[in-house]
Formats: sequence, C-alpha cells, structure tokens
Amino acid sequence: MVASAPGILIVLPCDPKAPRGNATTAQRIAGHLRAAGHRCRLACPDGARRARRAGLVLALHAVKCGPLAAQLARRWSVPYAILFTGTDLYGRIPAAARAAAQGAAALVALGRAAAAAGRRAYRLPADR
Repeated sequence: MVASAPGILIVLPCDPKAPRGNATTAQRIAGHLRAAGHRCRLACPDGARRARRAGLVLALHAVKCGPLAAQLARRWSVPYAILFTGTDLYGRIPAAARAAAQGAAALVALGRAAAAAGRRAYRLPADR
C-alpha cells in the first residue's frame, strides 16, 4: 500500500455497482491500482462531491465527470486525469468538458482511433 498518498478517487457517471460498462471499467482500473498498492475509492458524481480529499482524481467520461474532476482537483490542489469512455468522444461537446480535458494532467483513450477522436472533439494539440 502506498501509505503517503491520500489515494485515488475514481468518478464515474453511474453507481459504481451498476451493471454498466463504466462501472465495470472503473472496477477493473481500481483493481489494478490496488494491486499496485494504491488506495482507490469509486464514486458517482453525488458521492464524489461529498468525498474526502484524494491525491488524484480520475474521471471516467469527459462530459459527465470531467468538469467535476477539475473542480475537485482545484479544491484539493491535486492533479486530475480523464479517461475517454467512448460516448464522450462524439456529438456536441460542452465547453465545460472541453475546458476540463484541456486542463487535465493526463488524458487516456483506449486505442489510436479514440485518441484521434478525442483530439478532434476536444480541440487538443497532437501531443496530448
């Protein structure tokens, strides 16, 4: 266990126990992070707003969770990252989600096509 870090808060757009893809993805990521010695908490947006300070905030879904991750990270003075989950790569991207993606310490896309779609949709430079 990484004792010095206050842990990682994973924010997802649904109940962490819901039978949905984002919940499954969050559980898998948390499992790998825990196996590496990190403390992880999973929360839907309402739960995340009430959460204790974390050392890193990870948003699963740029549109539904990215702006909240950015807000929590600012409040706690910690970095945040966004994992594009698919549906957040297409359609109209709200300005708040675009700003959250542009301010994230890290952006994750699962595959080259998703990364290219993320760069286009969120107007990100090629090196992001």
